[in-house]
Amino acid sequence: MRKRHKLLWRPRYILLAVSLIYAGFLILLGIDVFSTEPITLAQISAFVIHSIPGLLVALSAMIGLHRPLWGAFGYAGITIAFWLFFHTGRDIIAILVVHGFPITLTFLYGLRWVRSRKSREDTDA
Repeated sequence: MRKRHKLLWRPRYILLAVSLIYAGFLILLGIDVFSTEPITLAQISAFVIHSIPGLLVALSAMIGLHRPLWGAFGYAGITIAFWLFFHTGRDIIAILVVHGFPITLTFLYGLRWVRSRKSREDTDA
């Protein structure tokens, strides 16, 4: 019997897609540096600086695609960096948006690593 793999429903690609959508959302937030004035070098450099968190999230997603433990450590580092740099106060919505996604992605990449370890142990036995 031939086993069919559905590329769309593989957990690693779903996790990658969610991570990249979150990275795109963070990069999209950097567009606020542009105003109605003509684009200047200062605006471009400000956009690049505002895009760094999104680029780090995308980098962790790409690393986590094949190395889920490294991806989990990357998102744990991003969570700590977001906690240090983004002061959300006591607004629960801001806390969930800024810190909730990286914490969730850290947990999911760690869970994926545990599952990959268990599947390796099952095949070795």
